[in-house]
Amino acid sequence: MKDFTNNLSLSPPIPKINKKIVKFHGYDKTDNYSWMRADNWQEVMKNPEKLPKDIKLHLDKENNYTKEMMADTLILQDNLYTEIRSRMQEKETTVPQKNGIYSYYYSYKKNNEYPIYNRKNNDTKKKTILLDYNKISKDESYFNIGSTTHSEDHRYITYGVDTKGSEYFDIYLFDTINNQILNEKIENSTGTALWAKDNLSFLYVRLDENHRPDSVFYHLLGTPQKEDVMLYKEKDSGFFLSIDKTQSSKYFILSSHTHEKSEIRLIDTNNPLSESLLLYPRENNYLYSVEENNNELYILTNQNNCVDFSIIKTRIPLSDKKDFKVIVPHKNGRLIKNLCVFKNYIVWLEVENSLPKIIIKNLKSDKNYSISFREEAYSLGILQGYEYETNIL
Repeated sequence: MKDFTNNLSLSPPIPKINKKIVKFHGYDKTDNYSWMRADNWQEVMKNPEKLPKDIKLHLDKENNYTKEMMADTLILQDNLYTEIRSRMQEKETTVPQKNGIYSYYYSYKKNNEYPIYNRKNNDTKKKTILLDYNKISKDESYFNIGSTTHSEDHRYITYGVDTKGSEYFDIYLFDTINNQILNEKIENSTGTALWAKDNLSFLYVRLDENHRPDSVFYHLLGTPQKEDVMLYKEKDSGFFLSIDKTQSSKYFILSSHTHEKSEIRLIDTNNPLSESLLLYPRENNYLYSVEENNNELYILTNQNNCVDFSIIKTRIPLSDKKDFKVIVPHKNGRLIKNLCVFKNYIVWLEVENSLPKIIIKNLKSDKNYSISFREEAYSLGILQGYEYETNIL
């Protein structure tokens, strides 16, 4: 067996001591290494080259020390990497997600680091590579992919990319007709863009200097980001902001939430610059999520002490909280985790006795049936896909 103790005589780098008195909860504490906390950390998150020189110098020494200490294990590291990778399914394809005349999917090729985004014409069966992230990333030392979305007319593709490790994503656009990436970029986003019905504009969430998703913006193709319109700003620093679309594609969903509170606004996808509709204002220990179907809202909620959640229904425009119909009543010990709504079905994932189960309700017949398995333990989830008028889950 190889002896890996040859480099134990190496000495690790010793960081300098720079005493500083800091106060926590009324108590003084001596911090010898506070200098390692960059005062400009927000700037460094966006541009690592802004890291103060003394911090970078010490980190470089740490990295070099690690390389020297591990030098005798390079062959072992390579063997372990090769063995682990050999056990992976490198050449694979995700399940195609149908959306009208096209189906979208990712594929992976052997020895590639990143996926390829493709689509297939459902009539002609022709397959087209839209975005090869291996080619897009070839000049980057770091590359992290956000969300990939397409406009409803299938012409434009948006994709989010982080090339600094900061998790501030830039959004780029690909024109499928001209087969080119447009000279247009959205900076400091969460990496997700959701398209409006006009196929020429989209919504995205911007991150503030503290890396908090706090504002939703509207972007029109062909215009600079500085002209984007802020549709909503979350002023409470304890809340996070996210966007989604109803399965019907009728509304954008703007969700402000913590682990104990939520507040949702809807924006018409046909008129994204219109005033948003506030559903129910935030309250302590009140969580809810929504889906829309035929001008009715299906709401997954814990209101009225429904700690394991119930599903209720109300109409648009909204009525009082008390004026709703219970679709799935609350039951202690049965947790409803997820709700999906299609034109003719509602689907939810529930967990009871530690086992998940999918329940499907036919809205025409009002009958339920379930999907579960006989195993003593298993994992189960729901993937909605793109289509609203479908009988495929």
